[in-house]
Amino acid sequence: MTVTITSTKTPTQTITPTLTPTVCTIYYYDADQDGFGKCDDYICSTSPYSPYIATICGDCNDNDAQIWPGYSEICGDGKDNNCDGNIDEGCSP
Repeated sequence: MTVTITSTKTPTQTITPTLTPTVCTIYYYDADQDGFGKCDDYICSTSPYSPYIATICGDCNDNDAQIWPGYSEICGDGKDNNCDGNIDEGCSP
């Protein structure tokens, strides 16, 4: 982007600064470092910094690295490991 500024004190002087926009990436807060962060806590940065390291949000329990969307259910642990709202589904008693 180029912006031209003309001085009001010396109208013959023109300054043309070149502005380069910085593209940022959204990084989500990921306390358990499982690659999934909290959707409501994020930064826009050119690089991640801890604990803002996840580029995917949706972790339903960011304090447990064995709980994130799409994770395999661990039978008998009493947790919703895959964030689908069900506990130990697909497990036999």
